[in-house]
Amino acid sequence: MIAIISKMHQKILRFIESGLRRKIPGTGLGVFRICFGLVIIQEIVFLFYFRHLIFDPIPYIDSTTPWIEIALISWGIVALLLTAGFNTRLNAIINYTFWVLFLMFTPMWHDFDGGFDQLMTSTSFLFIFLPTGNNLSLDNLKLKLKKSNKDVVFTLNKDISILCYYAPLAISLGLLYFDAALHKLSSEFWRNGLGAWLPSTMPYFVSALDMSWLLNIKWLQMTIGYSLIVFQFCFVFLCYFKKFRIPLLIVGCLFHTGIILSLNIYPFGFGMLVHYTLLIPLSWWKCLRQTLSVRSDRLCLYYDPRCKFARQFALVANHFDLLNTLNLSALEANPVTPQINQDKTEAAKHNSYYVLNKNGSEYTGFQAFVTILFNLRYTAPLGLIVRIPLISHAGKYLYNLLERRQLTFTNNSTRIQVNNLINTRATSKHSEFNIPANTHQQARQILGLTSIILLLQLNCSIYYGIFYRLGLDTRATPLTRALTNLSNITTSLSHVLLGITPHALYVDEHFAGYERILAISYISKDGQEKWMPFVNQQGRIISPNWGRVHSMWANVAVRPVWNEKRLFKFIRKITAFWAHNEGIILSDSVFLIKMKKIVVSMTWQHDLRNQNLSGQWTDIGRATWHNENMQLDIPNKLFGPQIE
Repeated sequence: MIAIISKMHQKILRFIESGLRRKIPGTGLGVFRICFGLVIIQEIVFLFYFRHLIFDPIPYIDSTTPWIEIALISWGIVALLLTAGFNTRLNAIINYTFWVLFLMFTPMWHDFDGGFDQLMTSTSFLFIFLPTGNNLSLDNLKLKLKKSNKDVVFTLNKDISILCYYAPLAISLGLLYFDAALHKLSSEFWRNGLGAWLPSTMPYFVSALDMSWLLNIKWLQMTIGYSLIVFQFCFVFLCYFKKFRIPLLIVGCLFHTGIILSLNIYPFGFGMLVHYTLLIPLSWWKCLRQTLSVRSDRLCLYYDPRCKFARQFALVANHFDLLNTLNLSALEANPVTPQINQDKTEAAKHNSYYVLNKNGSEYTGFQAFVTILFNLRYTAPLGLIVRIPLISHAGKYLYNLLERRQLTFTNNSTRIQVNNLINTRATSKHSEFNIPANTHQQARQILGLTSIILLLQLNCSIYYGIFYRLGLDTRATPLTRALTNLSNITTSLSHVLLGITPHALYVDEHFAGYERILAISYISKDGQEKWMPFVNQQGRIISPNWGRVHSMWANVAVRPVWNEKRLFKFIRKITAFWAHNEGIILSDSVFLIKMKKIVVSMTWQHDLRNQNLSGQWTDIGRATWHNENMQLDIPNKLFGPQIE
C-alpha cells in the first residue's frame, strides 16, 4: 500500500511539474477574471438593494450597524478594481476576506444562502494565487508606463502555466460536481432521470419563461437528467484532456444556461457559467479578435517617443486597442536641441502627438483623446459621455493640466512615419506576476495545497455523501462519535474558508412532502386586496426577489414541514421590508397569509408545471402590526414539530 501511494505521489508530482513548464497565453484567464468580477459586482449590488431585508433583524425597524453599508460599498470598489485588473493580487486578497467575513458574521450563511457562496469563496481563494492580472488588466498597463522609455517599450510576458486554467476547473467546479453527483445517487427523482424536470415544475423555483413544451417531452427530460449525473461525475477527471474540453464546454454551458433561463437562481447559474471561459480553446479567442479587428480605415496616431507624455499617451491607447483600430507610428525628429519650456505652447503640444482619421482630419490634445474613444468601438459610450458640455469642459481642463505637468520639452518634429509601435517593441521576459522559482519545489508546494483541499473534500463527501445517505450510525461508539464531531468541525471551517462543503443541491429533502406554498397579500386603505410584490398569483417568486432571497423563502421559511418560529421570523421580515418600499403603513394594514396546494411528483407527469401554477389560493391566517411588533395568526394544526 505504501509503495502504491508513493508511486501515485510521484506520478502526480511529475504531472504538476509538467504543467508548470507548459506555458500558454493567459487570455482566457484574463477574460475569466473580468467575468468573475462582474458576477461579484452584481451580487454586491443585490446585497445592497436588499441590505435591510438580509441584515436588519427587523427591516427598517430594528436596524443593523451602518458599517454594513460602508462594507458593501468598499467591497464594491474592490470588486471593480479586481475586474479591471488593478493591483490584482491585493484586491483578490481583500475580496476573499469580504466573502469570508460576510459569511461568518451575517445571516448570509444560514438564512440567505445564495447557493453559490461556496463556489465564490473557493474561486476567490484561488484568485490570490493565480496570475489573473497578466492579461487584459490595468496592472499590465501600469508596468508598461513604469518601465518603458524612448528606446524600449516594456511588455509583460503574458504566458502562464496551464495549471492556472486547470485549478479553478478542477477545484471550484470539478470537486463541487463530483460531490453533488454523489448526493444525487440517493435521490429518488434523480435516479428516475427527473433531476432537471422536478424543480422546473415547482412554482417557487420556476422563472417567468414558460418551459412547459420542453418539460412535457419525457424521454428528453430523462436524457437530460441522467446526462447531468454522468457529466458531474466525469468532469473532474476529463477537464485536463484537450479532446474532452469542447464537449465539456458545450454540455456545461447548456446546463447552466438552462438554470439561468428556467429557474430563478440566476446568480448561481452565472457563477458557474463564467468558469467555462477557461475551457474555451485559445484559438477561439484569437479568431474572435481577428474577426472583430478593423482591417481598413484605421485611425493613425503619431507621437514623439522622446516626449514622456506623448509616449505614455500612445502606450495607453495601444493597451486598450483590443480590436486593432489604431495605427501607431513614431515621428522622426530633426536634430535640434530640446528646449525646456514650462509655458508650453500649442505648437509644442501639436508636435508631440496628433491623430489623423481616414479623411485626413487632424486632432490634438483632448479632442484626440475623444476621437480615440470613438475609434476603439467598445469605448464609444464613454466618448458620448465626455462630449456632454459640462463634462467636456471639466475633461479638457484636467487633460490640459495633466499634459502641462508631464510635457517637458518641445521639438521640431517632422511628420515622417518611421515604424509601427507594434513592430518595434522591445519585450522584457521579466514578469512581476510569474516570479521565477524552482519548478520541483513549486510543484511540491502545489501538491501539498491540493492534497489538503482533497482531504477536506473527502471529509465532506464520505461522511455526508456516503455515511449520512446510507443512514449509518456514526455515533455508536465513543471513537466514531469523536470522529464525527471532528468531521463536523472541519466541515464548518472548510465551508467558510474554502467553500468546501456538502453540495446536496436540489435533492429529495428539498422537495419530498413539499405540497403547500404560501403567499402574502394586504388590505389597502380603500379596502382592496393587493398582492405583495413577492409571490404572485401563480405562486412564482417574482423579480427582484431571486437568488438568495428566493433561497430564504423557498428553502428556509417555507419547507415541507412548517416551523412556526421560522415562519414568523421571515413573514415579519418580508412584510416590514416590502411595506416600507411600497409606502404601506404597517400599523394600518392587515396582511393576509395565503396557501395553495401543489403536487410534487417523483415520477413524470404531463403538464405538471402549468397545473401547479393554476391552483387556487386559500386564506389561512393574517399578520398584523402594532407598535412595531407583529402578531401572526395561523392555525397550529398547519405546523409541524417546533424544532429549529
